[in-house]
Amino acid sequence: MRTADVLGLWIEQTEGAKFRLKVVNELKVRGVNDILIAVVDGLKGFPEAITSVFPHTVHLIRNSLAFVS
Repeated sequence: MRTADVLGLWIEQTEGAKFRLKVVNELKVRGVNDILIAVVDGLKGFPEAITSVFPHTVHLIRNSLAFVS
């Protein structure tokens, strides 16, 4: 997989924690083995959903990328 690949597009009436967990589980079922780094600023429940399915994922805050050369 290349970094530019689109993994999916999900549309739902509400975007709560249950929806985000459903998305992450679907990625796992479709063959994603691991997520190395996740940047999910402001998406309540998404870090927890990712960690429950991919426990070794590192979560970053988007603004922290400004300090990376």
